[in-house]
Amino acid sequence: MLKQESPTTEISKVKRELPIKRILGNPLLTTGIGFVLLLCFVAIVFPLTGNMDPYAIDPVNRLQPPTVDYWFGTDDFGRDLFTRVIFGLRYSLLIGFVVAISVTLISLVIGLFSAYFTWLDNILMRIIDGLYAFPSILLAIAIVAIRGPSIENVIIALVIVYIPSMTRIIRSAALVVKEQTYIEALRLQGANTWRILFIHTVPNILSPIIIQSTFIFAAAILTEASLSFLGAGIPAPDPSLGNILYDGKNVIYKAWWMTVFPGIFVILLVVGLNIAGDGLRDLLDPKAIRVKRRKKKHENRMKG
Repeated sequence: MLKQESPTTEISKVKRELPIKRILGNPLLTTGIGFVLLLCFVAIVFPLTGNMDPYAIDPVNRLQPPTVDYWFGTDDFGRDLFTRVIFGLRYSLLIGFVVAISVTLISLVIGLFSAYFTWLDNILMRIIDGLYAFPSILLAIAIVAIRGPSIENVIIALVIVYIPSMTRIIRSAALVVKEQTYIEALRLQGANTWRILFIHTVPNILSPIIIQSTFIFAAAILTEASLSFLGAGIPAPDPSLGNILYDGKNVIYKAWWMTVFPGIFVILLVVGLNIAGDGLRDLLDPKAIRVKRRKKKHENRMKG
């Protein structure tokens, strides 16, 4: 009797056997990861190479344009804008990473339990639907307004905001896996629910989870910048790309550098993460893998 494998087993084998050449051959993935790694390198290494103080005030040199001494110019308090942008980039990366990991772990538990326990599904999904009904930025502002502006509260607000979208994706993927024959066979063999959930289900739904995590990473950075720009994010004088943009809007006509440089970093970071997410989708999506295999076989036949 032939051993029956899950429909995702072949895809899992392909992903385990992915060579470096295949990853490097994906221009979207390599470009996106290159952008993100470069920005991470700048955010981590630059503060270690010199005496960079984002809080140092020099009123004599306020609103200085970019020079050799001040690469990005200075702000309205005479603070070095390059230093503040680098530290703001650090905060953005930290918040985006923590939010993406937290949302993934919490949503994984909620999505799996909702898919496999019918009595919990109605309760959890109604709560998720209630959160999903609010616009993300308004819900985040409301949570921060209740708890007070701080880095920790911004993270909590963003985690709550992005749990519904991730939970729905995980639940949908888990429901598909739940109906597969090999899951029924595991139940008949006496496998307990926890083993089915975390040993046999989670590995087969990792692709959409990883892909969605990169998009949440980018969305969290953009939303944090929006909150800080609106005054509901990281409070001054802590540097944030969003509150630097907020400070720059009042002097945009005579100090353009206060909006241009932090804006460029926000764009590079968000675009890099989105490009990396698209590359991961092309690399890990089962349909894309099958299509590429068929094309390769067809090309080999034509050459033969």
